[in-house]
Amino acid sequence: YCVCSKCSAKKQNKLSAATHYALKYIFYSENEKLYSFDMDENFKKELELFALKYRNYNCDKQFKTEKFLD
Repeated sequence: YCVCSKCSAKKQNKLSAATHYALKYIFYSENEKLYSFDMDENFKKELELFALKYRNYNCDKQFKTEKFLD
């Protein structure tokens, strides 16, 4: 998934409006409010996949705690 204007114009891997709104909420909310909203399960999966792809793109290693949680 990509949210840049170039990919959005091509409509490639476009996030749903609900997931895009959730990302904006997460980015701009106070820490205390981060866990105060709920999402439909399908959008949660889309958000999780976006976060995983974002992390893989921007970080070149897997953390030990992540291996433990899987």
